[in-house]
Amino acid sequence: MTQFYHHIESLNKSINAKKYGFSVAGHEVGIIPEAVAQIIGQKLDFRNGVFYLPSLSDTSIESRTDYIEELHQILIDADLSYHHDEVFSIAKSFGAEPLFFIDRGAISNFGLISFAIHVNGLGPDDQIWLATRSMNVIHYKGRKDQIIAGGQPHGLSLEENLIKEAHEEAGLSEEVVLRRARPTGYVTYREEEENRIHRPVLFTYDISLKQGEAPENTDGEVASFDLYRKDQILDMLASQDNIFKPNSALVLLDCAVRMGWINPSEHSDYLRLVKMLRPF
Repeated sequence: MTQFYHHIESLNKSINAKKYGFSVAGHEVGIIPEAVAQIIGQKLDFRNGVFYLPSLSDTSIESRTDYIEELHQILIDADLSYHHDEVFSIAKSFGAEPLFFIDRGAISNFGLISFAIHVNGLGPDDQIWLATRSMNVIHYKGRKDQIIAGGQPHGLSLEENLIKEAHEEAGLSEEVVLRRARPTGYVTYREEEENRIHRPVLFTYDISLKQGEAPENTDGEVASFDLYRKDQILDMLASQDNIFKPNSALVLLDCAVRMGWINPSEHSDYLRLVKMLRPF
């Protein structure tokens, strides 16, 4: 096993419990874990291992959205979910017309695919900028992260979201983002918990910062930005310590593969590692 594979194992976990398909408007878009089915299953139709919205609630975007929000509230009341107060759209595929809208806090309860952006900051001389998360954020205090990252909300294009997040998290102007950020692909993982199935697609970008340029946080979620050399990046990725926000480690692994820092000549498990950066 390669010394980097533990990051992939930590985020691709399965539970030994039943799981069911979730179909909306004729499209199987989600996976409902048993713990969630026990709470809301009686409010849904069920055929051949798949849950469906009741037919009267599956006729329009508005009716689907309202009914799923009712189900979400039931899960909140049962302490199986929470309100995130950020709206995501769900479609049969990325870029398709929305089937319904949902609070971000409910996405993994229904095993829906979510989308986000992660941006690697490339410095001079093959160095990479990393953010250290503030001790005031809720999750992964003090961990290393990309210089820019954020969920993909309803109502913004990827480019618009990239511009917004780049300004908030790294103090980068729209001009710099449009001129220097380039899409590099995506990373995925599937992490199962008792009442949640996480299936994110992280769209990855690189942005080059020149000598003397440095990111500057504006929303208080980053304690510092620091430049790291290749050897430092690889040592941190090889470490079993909790250095990184978990999904940020996957994005950084993908970047290291693209830069040739992790390669088939030096890493016997290269193919397995690269394949599992995109398990779906």
